[in-house]
Amino acid sequence: MRITNPTYSIKTEGVNFVGALLAYIAQKSGINVNINLEKLPDTSYSPELTTICPISHTQLPGAVLRRRNILKISTLTPHLFYPRRVLMLSEKGKIDKLQNVFDILTKREREACSLPVNLSKNKAYKELAPKFKSAVLIYEYQFDRNRAIIELLKKAKKSGATISNETTPGVLTLKFTTKSKTHTTIILEDHNWPYPNDIRYSTSEFSIYIQKWKTGTRIGLILHKENTYKEKLFLSVIEFLSKMEIPVNDETKSHFEHFIVNNEKSETITEPSLFDLPKQLRKLLKQASSVTNTSIRLSNTISKNAITPMNQYTFRYFQQQCDEKYDLAKQTGIDYSVFSQLYYRYPDYIDEMIEEAYGMMTKTRDPKKIAEQIENNVLELEKQYLFR
Repeated sequence: MRITNPTYSIKTEGVNFVGALLAYIAQKSGINVNINLEKLPDTSYSPELTTICPISHTQLPGAVLRRRNILKISTLTPHLFYPRRVLMLSEKGKIDKLQNVFDILTKREREACSLPVNLSKNKAYKELAPKFKSAVLIYEYQFDRNRAIIELLKKAKKSGATISNETTPGVLTLKFTTKSKTHTTIILEDHNWPYPNDIRYSTSEFSIYIQKWKTGTRIGLILHKENTYKEKLFLSVIEFLSKMEIPVNDETKSHFEHFIVNNEKSETITEPSLFDLPKQLRKLLKQASSVTNTSIRLSNTISKNAITPMNQYTFRYFQQQCDEKYDLAKQTGIDYSVFSQLYYRYPDYIDEMIEEAYGMMTKTRDPKKIAEQIENNVLELEKQYLFR
């Protein structure tokens, strides 16, 4: 459906996750939205880890609210929020009691509750015992942001928003970029991650998560607030990586130093981390409501259109469906990890993708090429839908 009115209440130049959220929520609230795009945003698989669980009692109220808001948002694309068991480390006193309070306040089921870990008695983490005073296995989420942007663009278009590369006037024009001032990742291709779980370390200023990534190790850094002592912050990050025996070469140092020290203000709206997303979204909704004289609220849109928030039961359902679909697809030779990634990213297309994969076997028996081709075909279909 294309809106013929040449003037839109809200126009976005470029898009990121918070921009796509705003566009969808505004369009569902009856506001004419135009999304100005020249091409599809990045579609690569590069998920990020949430840092919802608090590290101090003063963070508890904010953490409870942040989790509630993120779960609301997850109802729009629940298949793109994957539960993860993460080992959170602390150099201070025991943090398991704090996480226990958080579990109670958020009414978590037993299997999603935190679990204290005695580092000195745990074979997998024994070498970390001299370096950290306490540890706890927490329940976080891995979020596929790039795919979620595409899903939200589809939802916005289905609701009446237009997507084009033409210049159109707007009462409120907002510029978005997928660049982030608060979140960055780097992959160490040749480093073998030795631990069974992802690891998170947090201070009041930043969080670091480290996880196995294909044949290497992936490091994510999230900044929680503006910091005037950027050099000191950079040294703290490098110090932690060294403590974890992560090889900090010149490339790694340069990556984090540039991100932290040269992190300048931008005129465009950068991509917030999930830690800051609820706050940034509220600010944009308030601005859009004021300009359009319309009440644009996340809760109204979610309550009307929600599926199910991501939790252990939702994930178990998706996991069961994934396993069943894999039983149909495994004769193509596709690896389960590759298939599961396709399933969670494209659940609405998976039956057609399986059928197409078998059809391609007459041309090639290389499961990697088959997986790449059927994914590219889906992305081409979505491109045609969004820009038609």
